[in-house]
Amino acid sequence: MNIPKRQIEGDFESLLQTLQPTKALFDIAHAMFKDAWGQRLAQRKHITEQMQQDILTIDKQISGVVKRLIATQNDTVAAACENEVSKLEMQKRIVVEKLENQENFEDTFQTKFQNAFTFLKSSWKL
Repeated sequence: MNIPKRQIEGDFESLLQTLQPTKALFDIAHAMFKDAWGQRLAQRKHITEQMQQDILTIDKQISGVVKRLIATQNDTVAAACENEVSKLEMQKRIVVEKLENQENFEDTFQTKFQNAFTFLKSSWKL
């Protein structure tokens, strides 16, 4: 038995148009997205705070090495201190760059997930 392709596609489209989540399912999906959004924001805040703390720690380490560099009369120790300062400054640049390149969370929850909610409400329209 052969069913014409056009009929199958038409029947599928009709079926798809009738499929819509219940309000309860939509509310659950919305709550799940919102919870995930909140967790991601909290995680980002923690990571940002940790990187800012790392920058302060590195700055303190640089300051300590520079004080030793100023106080030393030994060329070998001075060279070692200069190398250490260079390494610390590189570490700091890496952390600063990571901090600057974090994912943008300026959009609100609603704007970020508007397309997902629209799709869930009426997937056949997209």
